[in-house]
Amino acid sequence: MLLKDYLQQYRGKRIYVLGLGVSNRPLVRLLCEAGLDVTACDRAERADIPETAAELEACGAKLRLGRDYLDGAEADLVFRTPVMLPTTPE
Repeated sequence: MLLKDYLQQYRGKRIYVLGLGVSNRPLVRLLCEAGLDVTACDRAERADIPETAAELEACGAKLRLGRDYLDGAEADLVFRTPVMLPTTPE
């Protein structure tokens, strides 16, 4: 199976990428380039990551930023930063 075929199974799904560090930014771009519904989430405020925020929005990602970035989050598929444990309550 090719990567493009794999990604197509997520069309119409809400995808959240938790954490916008160096390991997840390329993932957000890849998912957006595949035409998927991507929300990029990070506890940093927009003022703390203005270039990253602008770059990810330009490729089509929605952003959830700030201290309460996980409140009410609902997604069909979640990719999390390596430092976020699966036991995180949110």
